[in-house]
Amino acid sequence: MLWKLSDRFIGLVSLIFFSAALSADLYEHFLHPSLNNVFMVAPADWAAWFKGSVYILFALEILGLLFGALSLGGTIRTRPTLKPVDGKTGGATRLLSHA
Repeated sequence: MLWKLSDRFIGLVSLIFFSAALSADLYEHFLHPSLNNVFMVAPADWAAWFKGSVYILFALEILGLLFGALSLGGTIRTRPTLKPVDGKTGGATRLLSHA
């Protein structure tokens, strides 16, 4: 038997983890005046690799937040928006503005 956590719980944990990681990353690599700031890195052979890794990390944290938000939101449910006019099938249809 396989045990599976609920999607909402996974989404909540992902949102908490990635928002904490994103805030730490923003502070450490963009706002805090230190050697880890991408705007203050001394020119060297590895500076471009460091800046690239910071931006990749930033993008992955945003994707993690997106994944968490989508998991927390649940599944997407669709409902039909067209219905037959006058109850006749195969005829003209009209767009519903309400459910």
